[in-house]
Amino acid sequence: MIERISTRLTINRRPKEKPFYHKADLPHRIALEVLSHVYTPIINVEGIENIQNVEDLLSENKKIIVLSNHLTNADAEVIYQVFKRAGYRHLAEIFFFLEGEKLRRTPIASLLTRSQNAIFVWPKSLPPQNEEEAIRQRTMNIKSIRDAKQALKKGHMLVTFPEGGRSYEGKLKQGEPEIAHYLKLVPNTVVLPVAVWGIEKIIPPRRKLVLPNPFQKVNFAAGTPIEVDSLFEQYKDCPKDEINSRIVTHIMEKGLAPLLPPQYRGVYA
Repeated sequence: MIERISTRLTINRRPKEKPFYHKADLPHRIALEVLSHVYTPIINVEGIENIQNVEDLLSENKKIIVLSNHLTNADAEVIYQVFKRAGYRHLAEIFFFLEGEKLRRTPIASLLTRSQNAIFVWPKSLPPQNEEEAIRQRTMNIKSIRDAKQALKKGHMLVTFPEGGRSYEGKLKQGEPEIAHYLKLVPNTVVLPVAVWGIEKIIPPRRKLVLPNPFQKVNFAAGTPIEVDSLFEQYKDCPKDEINSRIVTHIMEKGLAPLLPPQYRGVYA
């Protein structure tokens, strides 16, 4: 017997879930893959065992946030390439980068953002020029917190730069206390501190267009993962308005700075 299927069945379909992030654009991803191999054909990697630790932590349902120093607009791509080339492409593909509003306003740099899964934030280093921008800043940053929480819950890895912007002097700047808001979004969060250096000599931050220099070394180091819950427990008796600052300082001073050569450690030397 032939049965008729009512078209009313389609009415109860759930609406398609809106993405909570800017999804990587495939053509831009392919183009950046080519440029990455031209500008950074070789990346020296230290601490590969700590990347392996991340895979083990994810299998234990830990939530991972990668914290890196920030020298150039290419830092995010270097991190992506390290994981991919080291045999952890499946981890690179679940990255979500916290990317600043400045990138969207720079024509060449904005191409980089289109090649990566990104959640946009408005950093303190870009003061709003009027009330309309101030409202956009608040709205964007509130949304970034919500979206980052959703990304972590879904098993993605969040990648962020706690200095809040590039260091034009090539040295670590003070970590922003606000980054701690992202660290406490979900329980069982672990921070993986990483460091990138040498890339600033290939892509100087104050120059818009440079030719590749394959002889310049690019370096990457991954540090020991840091349990966030134990960190908050360690500083729980501090004044409430100091807790975030102390936690970020701890990560920068104990986790990130030691990965860099002394001349790059800046305020954490």
